[in-house]
Amino acid sequence: MRRPFSPLPPQALRAEIFQLGGRHLGEPLAGAVLELADISLTPQRRRLLEAVVKELRPAPERTAPWPTRS
Repeated sequence: MRRPFSPLPPQALRAEIFQLGGRHLGEPLAGAVLELADISLTPQRRRLLEAVVKELRPAPERTAPWPTRS
């Protein structure tokens, strides 16, 4: 039986971002992406790194679905 999803505490996310920045020369996003490539990650670690990527990756620019007038 799977356990229900529990959100990550913001403190854990901030702490991981800080630690990734220290390990990867001030580049926590690049570090998280690099560490996600490791196949031996535990599911908890993978979830934490995915949350870091989601938090740090810039949002795509929103554009109107129709032409706008300037």
